[in-house]
Amino acid sequence: MVSNNLRAGPPVLEVEGARKRYGATEVLKGVSFNVHRGEVVGLLGPNGAGKSTMIKTLTGVVDLDGGTIRFEGTPVKHLGAIPSVGVMHQDFGVIDEMTVLENMRLGVPALRSAGPLLSGKREREAVHRALGRVGLDVPLGALAASLSPAERAIMAVARLLDVGAQFLILDEATANLSHQDARRLADAILSGAGAAGTTVLLVTHKLSELTDWADRAIVMIDGVVVRDSHVKGHESEIVRALAPDVERSSPAPDSLHAGSSGDSGARADTLFELWGAGTERFGPLTLRLNRGEVIGLTGAASSGIHDIGLVAAGVRPLVYGERKVAPGIRVALLPGNRETEGSFDDLPVTQNMTLTALRRWRGPLGSMRLRQERRDARDMAARLRVVPANVSISQGALSGGNQQKVLFGRCLFEEADVLVMCDPTRGLDVRTRREMYARIGELKAKGVGVLVLSSDAEDILELCDSVAIVEDGHVGALEDVASLTVSELELMV
Repeated sequence: MVSNNLRAGPPVLEVEGARKRYGATEVLKGVSFNVHRGEVVGLLGPNGAGKSTMIKTLTGVVDLDGGTIRFEGTPVKHLGAIPSVGVMHQDFGVIDEMTVLENMRLGVPALRSAGPLLSGKREREAVHRALGRVGLDVPLGALAASLSPAERAIMAVARLLDVGAQFLILDEATANLSHQDARRLADAILSGAGAAGTTVLLVTHKLSELTDWADRAIVMIDGVVVRDSHVKGHESEIVRALAPDVERSSPAPDSLHAGSSGDSGARADTLFELWGAGTERFGPLTLRLNRGEVIGLTGAASSGIHDIGLVAAGVRPLVYGERKVAPGIRVALLPGNRETEGSFDDLPVTQNMTLTALRRWRGPLGSMRLRQERRDARDMAARLRVVPANVSISQGALSGGNQQKVLFGRCLFEEADVLVMCDPTRGLDVRTRREMYARIGELKAKGVGVLVLSSDAEDILELCDSVAIVEDGHVGALEDVASLTVSELELMV
């Protein structure tokens, strides 16, 4: 996406000395930045850096404790009530059970023919114009659930632009989109923005999106802005600012995996198999996962890859075919949608991390060794750099990336022989991604079999030995990952 990069004149958004505290923890420590009209600005930072809180204060979810926000030169409490500001989150604000027409007109004053009568013709014409503005051609009577992720995202943009949004805040809106779908979204924003261009504040963890979309990058670490610069020509400096102390991670303790004692050769190499397996979302699929092997399946979120993961983990039943698991093999799952399938926001971090492996802390008479459970959870949180490190706080108080770390810690506690990982690095920053890659590499070296189901090309290339493309539920042949480049894989997905 190439914006107009218009920086002449005063900024459209100015943030000065923004501060926010939760109890004893100061999350924003005097954040200052600005955005000019026509710019695309990337807001980045490690998990727990304060990005989510900054967006919440801008959109009116929470109030600042100090500092000022000015929009078009006028001091405001937040941007939530300004008609020219549109916000899009990961779910796009789309209701699956409603049609395209109903979603597009949701919350918009009805168009009437005369008196109180609704004009269906005028409503349809208005939606056709709005969708045409962003180049989206979908049936107005189709349910939103039937659209691809890219179509849902572009429809959400069309709705924002149709009500006059000129300043878009995309809060991890591309987290569940493939590289190609994210490009479609960028093109839709650009084509629908008009000659003057739309201003975009883009919150993302994907460096490819930063280089494709953004004019500038604002990097936050530990509640402060540490870098504000143009993107072009400064990519390596931005990466160093995001991950100044990346470590390839020392080997994890043997206690993290039951098969780490070196006797893996005593058991059969094959851990689990799918034979002609399928559901209403995918299939038929035949797949064999061996000890110490990492297989990747990649495709758009709508392709059925997450359904394959749920079946492989034994969470979702097969409609046809067979799932075979070798005797004594334990399977752990990192779900693709932590909000609905993994996290329990009201429970503390400790319980979210340990609830599938409670046998570890059960005493000889069945009682729980709670003190040891908390101690182990605290050690795991420190190992995975969960921020804040307090495992007594609720899971919902953590940022999305830190919640993802907690769920990964849960998988490690299960001491599984097979690890099924759906979009494992969703919401993770550069440093944490590399740490997770290193941890998974260690598990592979110990004989764990890993099935990675991800639309992220970097996940596939960094983790997998072989990969197959999933499209509309059909699974292609496995290919050697070593023979693929990032660009080739992104084009395939």
